[in-house]
Amino acid sequence: MIDAVDPQTTQRERILRKHALRRPLLYAALTATVAAIAAVPAGSAAAATGGTITGHLTDAAGNPAANAFVTARAADWSTTSSAMSDASGAYTIAGLPANDYTVSFQPQGEIFTQYLHQKFVPADATHFAVAEGATVVADDQVVRTGAIAGTLLGRDGAPVPARLSVFTAEGYNWVGGKDVAADGSFSVALPPSAYKLEFTIRGTRVQYTCVWIAAQPPWSSGDGCPAVTGADGTYSLAGLGPYAWPVQFVQRNYQWRWSGNAVNRHEATAVTVRPGRSVAANIKLRSTAGGTLTGAVRDAAGNPLDASVYAFDAVSGEAVQFGSGTPDGTPYTIALIAPQPVKLWYVLADGRRGWAGGADLASATTYQVRNNKTLTVNITVT
Repeated sequence: MIDAVDPQTTQRERILRKHALRRPLLYAALTATVAAIAAVPAGSAAAATGGTITGHLTDAAGNPAANAFVTARAADWSTTSSAMSDASGAYTIAGLPANDYTVSFQPQGEIFTQYLHQKFVPADATHFAVAEGATVVADDQVVRTGAIAGTLLGRDGAPVPARLSVFTAEGYNWVGGKDVAADGSFSVALPPSAYKLEFTIRGTRVQYTCVWIAAQPPWSSGDGCPAVTGADGTYSLAGLGPYAWPVQFVQRNYQWRWSGNAVNRHEATAVTVRPGRSVAANIKLRSTAGGTLTGAVRDAAGNPLDASVYAFDAVSGEAVQFGSGTPDGTPYTIALIAPQPVKLWYVLADGRRGWAGGADLASATTYQVRNNKTLTVNITVT
């Protein structure tokens, strides 16, 4: 039994639901597969024909690995394209510009991503040289897995509705996630390694304390945020449990920060709360510096698409700034991002959505944001 003592709320769900053009976004869409996504730097052009990577995938027993989501990514991250394996385990990714590529896939029903050949870190993956008009064969077999299983119960012994996230013990890299069952049970198949588990408790708001730094906030504390600062910049959060809480400070015209001036909760200085006592958690936010992401969202033919684009911390998977829309095909711009590696998530006006450069957060392309620098990232959706 795992005793659930630290209630949490899903920041990504809150941000996607409430901000950036107020479009209705579904948190479940964060795991949606996209037929093909390519994140390309500004000014690049699609190859006329390109090369092809094809192969067969089998499970650990040697049977065809059907419906695996396969992704080919250029070594310089200039191109990413994806496909699904068929009933025989075969897949084909065509139209790739000449380059060196790594190939990864997520087996059907599993949360982890495997890189060819039987690797789990991009740096260890096999590189495949693809030439114009050439076909490269890349086969692989899913490694044998073990399982982590258990039950999540509250102090009263009742099951706790939650989302399970799995991270590597070394480097704290996100592996994947899934919902805990209604009876509190969970089980995840994983390759041999050491892992850390995090549970996001649904229906609570207190641990990820977003404190709006605004005298006149765009929405009230009853609209999803536990506390809002007043005209004098002060706030108060009552009823917190006796835990160490990372505190987040969010406002549209400032860099988002966590207690201790950290850029994500894993690096935050936790504020320890004790029964019957008050503790101060102050911060100075910056309305200058930070980095900017901008670019266009287009279809395969180069036509602009109406979309909303969001930036998430590449390590923790949490939103790092309000999203930006591309109405009428205008470029998106996300400014005042604290310096950190980020990944981009887009939502089209027609409901299609996905990660730039990958099938999920783990495999999406990482972009390094730096102070006073603007990075152009164009997203091509096919």
